[in-house]
Amino acid sequence: MRLPGLARRAGWGVADQVISSLVNFGLGIAVARVGTLEEFGAYGLAFAAYLVAINLTRPASMEPLIIRFSSGAPEAWRRAFAEATGALVVVGAGIGIVAIILGVVLGGFTGAVFVLLGLGLPGLTLQDGWRLGFFAERRGRAAFFNDLTWAVVLFGAIGVMSATDSITAFGVIAAWVIGGNLAAILGFVQAATRPRPASTRVWWRAQRDLGRPLVAEHVVTNVTSELTPFGIGLVTDIGAVGALRGAQLLLGPFNVLFQAISLVALPEAVRIAERSRRRLRGAAVVFSASLASGVLAVGLVVLALPEPMGVALLGETWAATREVMLPYTMVSVGMMAAAGPSVGLRAMGAGREILSVGIVRSVLTLVGAMIGAEYGGAPSAAAGMAVGTWIGTTFAWFRFLHVVDQPPVDQPPADPAVGGSADSAPAAA
Repeated sequence: MRLPGLARRAGWGVADQVISSLVNFGLGIAVARVGTLEEFGAYGLAFAAYLVAINLTRPASMEPLIIRFSSGAPEAWRRAFAEATGALVVVGAGIGIVAIILGVVLGGFTGAVFVLLGLGLPGLTLQDGWRLGFFAERRGRAAFFNDLTWAVVLFGAIGVMSATDSITAFGVIAAWVIGGNLAAILGFVQAATRPRPASTRVWWRAQRDLGRPLVAEHVVTNVTSELTPFGIGLVTDIGAVGALRGAQLLLGPFNVLFQAISLVALPEAVRIAERSRRRLRGAAVVFSASLASGVLAVGLVVLALPEPMGVALLGETWAATREVMLPYTMVSVGMMAAAGPSVGLRAMGAGREILSVGIVRSVLTLVGAMIGAEYGGAPSAAAGMAVGTWIGTTFAWFRFLHVVDQPPVDQPPADPAVGGSADSAPAAA
């Protein structure tokens, strides 16, 4: 793996993630500025439903695709890519139907937004699939221009509506849905392939040994991450939740960088694992050390901010946030330290270990936060989270090093109807 090439691919990942984040940020800001509080709440519910769809389709379809086929023969990749994206469309359509039914039942502005989302979800999930697939193919430029298309449509529509004094919250959300679907249509041209929804059952059957633990791990991780602030708020007070949220916001720029690098990390790790598991171990160490050092540096810079600057950023929340900043930085450092084994286990297709590590890390972080909150409010809650996170990270490294030192286990033969074969699954030298 040549460093200049890797740096270039990572650069496209950063550029693409910046565009993607701007689209989501711009959408939220525009709806908040032109809509009522109730309309903004409806948007929040609909956007949460969109995230649920994306977060279910990725581990069910795209991650197995990247893990098992990104280092295989081009023809096997194309067939698998078509089947995986076909499954995305089916899941998107299924969740979309639920959203439409819910919208009809709810009625009013909220109902209209859910109907709109339901109609657009197949295209929105497909757009996300194109994006991940392009990065797996080392075509970050294609992913960037696909997301750029979405941004141009959204912000162009907002500009036109503003200039004609016709901007509404529903119009902004509609522009977002339409922009995402136009980007999905562009993906057909960029990918030079088409999804195969008819192969969804075959795809899921062939990938269920990996897809099921990936989906379960994702559900557990997200449920516990959502429960953590609620639990802290119940044990202490809502102010503690606000302080922790302030720390998250101040570390937000690094999280954008982490998400960008993650777009490139998994397919690169798959290719490394195929050549040598010894190299995969070294790459995991470098990956974790680099990310942990980076977020630690950001946290220390935040801690060193002068009082007036902190107040300018967070207002009255700054004082409480500064108290939790150090322990919460250690939470983030621990999370980044676990990134290497997490990607490494995925690269090896170790579904059982991925699930066990996800459960242990999530539960320990939640329990640590609750115990800390019980004994000392927000700072202790953050310290408890840090302890739980680091114990979970240690467990992740233990499981990763155990698996990486084992002889590779051959994947079961793929269904003949599914793109690729067992030969295209990651193996180790």
